[in-house]
Amino acid sequence: MRFFNSRRDFWGEHFRLDEAVIVHQTDFCEVTAPILYFNGDERLVERQALITSGQYPSASALKQLFLTKLYFEGKTLEKSIDGC
Repeated sequence: MRFFNSRRDFWGEHFRLDEAVIVHQTDFCEVTAPILYFNGDERLVERQALITSGQYPSASALKQLFLTKLYFEGKTLEKSIDGC
């Protein structure tokens, strides 16, 4: 079983955010999340505070997730902006 590799894998394809909880969407990320302690009590409290203050996810993370979503839907940024 392999782990999530941020250099090779797209976060939005393998995880999703459910309020402050990071939820795995693929089998190998089921192993990655607990080993990296994504949803430990301290991390959940901190993540929720960042969400409440509008600092999480960051603007750059949201942009990357948006572009990744477009990529997997086979769209370009120009098509998306035009609403096509």
